[in-house]
Amino acid sequence: MAMMTAFSAAAWSARRALAVPARKKEVEVKAEGWLATGRSLVNSNPEKAKRLLRQVTEVFPSRDARYIEAYGVLKRIDSEDDD
Repeated sequence: MAMMTAFSAAAWSARRALAVPARKKEVEVKAEGWLATGRSLVNSNPEKAKRLLRQVTEVFPSRDARYIEAYGVLKRIDSEDDD
């Protein structure tokens, strides 16, 4: 079995938890916290912000507003890295 990175393990766990209706709300609340923290860290700690925002994109479907917001912030961080 291939070794999982901490990020892929967290994403896998989040997807499994979302499959259990009772845990879905709990996971969504946690991911919303990642989104808020990621937004607040964009300038002070962009690497940590990217890690948290990537986790958000693993939890929510691509049409969800929270996914779209996280993806947009990730793109903005990456474009600032290119400057």
